[in-house]
Amino acid sequence: YAETLQGKDAESFRAEMRRRFQQAADMGINTVYLHVRAYWDAYYASALFPVGEYAGETLDFDPLEIMLEEAHELGLSAHAWINPMRGQTDEGMQQMGTQFPVKQWYEDTEKRGTYLVKSGVLWWLNPAYPEVRRLIADGVREIVAQYPVDGIHLDDYFYPTADAAFDAAAFGASGESDLTQFRLAQTNAMVQQIYQTVKSVNPALQVSISPQGTMHGNYESQFSDVRRWAAEAGYCDVLIPQVYFGFENEVAPFAETTAMWAETVTCPAVSLVVGIGTHKMGREDTWAGSGSQEWLEHSDIPARQVELILSMAQVHGVAIYDYATTFQPETAVEAMQQQVDEVFMSDEIRRYIVELSRTTRQDGRLALGLSPRASLAVAGMARAAAYLSGRNYVAPQDVTAIFADVTHHRLRLTEQARTGGETVENIIADVLHTTPRPRPEKPSHGR
Repeated sequence: YAETLQGKDAESFRAEMRRRFQQAADMGINTVYLHVRAYWDAYYASALFPVGEYAGETLDFDPLEIMLEEAHELGLSAHAWINPMRGQTDEGMQQMGTQFPVKQWYEDTEKRGTYLVKSGVLWWLNPAYPEVRRLIADGVREIVAQYPVDGIHLDDYFYPTADAAFDAAAFGASGESDLTQFRLAQTNAMVQQIYQTVKSVNPALQVSISPQGTMHGNYESQFSDVRRWAAEAGYCDVLIPQVYFGFENEVAPFAETTAMWAETVTCPAVSLVVGIGTHKMGREDTWAGSGSQEWLEHSDIPARQVELILSMAQVHGVAIYDYATTFQPETAVEAMQQQVDEVFMSDEIRRYIVELSRTTRQDGRLALGLSPRASLAVAGMARAAAYLSGRNYVAPQDVTAIFADVTHHRLRLTEQARTGGETVENIIADVLHTTPRPRPEKPSHGR
């Protein structure tokens, strides 16, 4: 927000977000995660948290409202990304208005050090207390109740430390003997309450969590019970582990770590999307052991990671962190995008995509079918699927392979269809089954 929002008027902010979302759409991305609360600072209308630093008290427009309008105009699914526990410095707390609950707890001698705990230079919420978990859930509720977001996304900043002093009072009062199990239980209670809150407002909204990439990091550092979230319904709809490792990483090699996550996610109600990090490109990876130079020596790591992920039947997609390093000129991702753009698409395939979209608009079970802009998104992702399959032309199977992932969030059931037990998944399957598939057409010589 320092670059996009600070000192900007509404039209300047809108234009910049439109440009960025267009870059994502052009690359075949179908979902964006909007970081709306990182440090108890809100980049949306909030009665519970103060306005974000880069928005300022004089801002006369709503950043989240504009971002959602622009993302949806391009057919992108847009999720509000929050850090539920991480807070501010002492300076930030002292400047905060007294109308906010976290400020009231900061000034309360009994709750400062229990509800709020300082770790490093930041204050953190302690989820061991029901009142704290209720504030976190209410903070999510005011987003999903006010804005047409497509989901809530939780980052991996749960417990900030393994130091027993962080929650000594709550742990002592609990009568429990195992601190790790105690903390896992508190995180589970918080995550489950967030999930239930979101679903109580709109059952169609997604809840996603982006945990650490290794089990060690989750269970011994963050105290995130990811195995439970991956095996049981009611915690999240999507897990997006941060597998920000190279193929040669000595501790957590990418291929093996991704396979581990594919085996971990067993609940049919939970999808696995693997997170990769372009932010490591061109840098030494100091924690990778013998693979520390990999990101300096190989420019095609993200492209190879995407190819591997999309070849795995258990994985439902890839998420890329972060924006700046993904869209910088001359990165491997940009080079891959240029190659994707050159994949040949015949007129027959174009007509097939248009017909699929038209069929959704004519389906009486849908209140909202696919727009022409959605057809463009399908075409872009089909090109990407063909490229990752090693072909320089789009085949019908490329369209059918990505159709559900690209279109699911764009389709809306009628109330009659919803109450009758119909699902978007069934309708998509019907559309693909009833629409005649064209024969594949390869490019002519020299194309």
